[in-house]
Amino acid sequence: MPGKIAPLPDADKSAATGNLVARCVQAAEGQVNAALLLMRILFWMPKATIERDGQKWIARSGADWAAEMHLSPHQYKRAAAWLRQHDLIVTEQHLFGGKNITFTRLTERGMTLLPKPGQAAPPGQRTSAPPGKRSSAPPGKRRTAPLYKHGETPTEEHQRGHCVPAHATDPGEDLPQDSGGRR
Repeated sequence: MPGKIAPLPDADKSAATGNLVARCVQAAEGQVNAALLLMRILFWMPKATIERDGQKWIARSGADWAAEMHLSPHQYKRAAAWLRQHDLIVTEQHLFGGKNITFTRLTERGMTLLPKPGQAAPPGQRTSAPPGKRSSAPPGKRRTAPLYKHGETPTEEHQRGHCVPAHATDPGEDLPQDSGGRR
């Protein structure tokens, strides 16, 4: 454990800008893999359902964490060790589903990075459609468009509304045996 741990970025100020990436990179002191792991832990922590000793835990193997972040197992281990050393996470080994799995949780210091419930989205970033705007076409006005293979162009049948691709087989025609009976 280092002698003096640097204070975390002010969660309220950082949350106001909504820049979770910047908060994680700052908390990880520029250690990119540690910041990436911290961001994924912050993502999974609200979804954690396993409770041990009154704390919520995330149960995932090191291989799962590494694969999710496209890191090597060694890079994951170094990132987790860095976060443990700087009092941002706690990890323990327990049996889960008959396997020895790493249980991970944020420390109190790490929890300060979680966005507060009901916190506003960052300026210019929306979490849903603008108020009063619908996300779909009005009833009766919906249309589907024909799908074309790369490089294919609409034929006369398509333009008249008969959506039969030019490469489709005749319905009465037998399919070759090697196609598995699919059209």
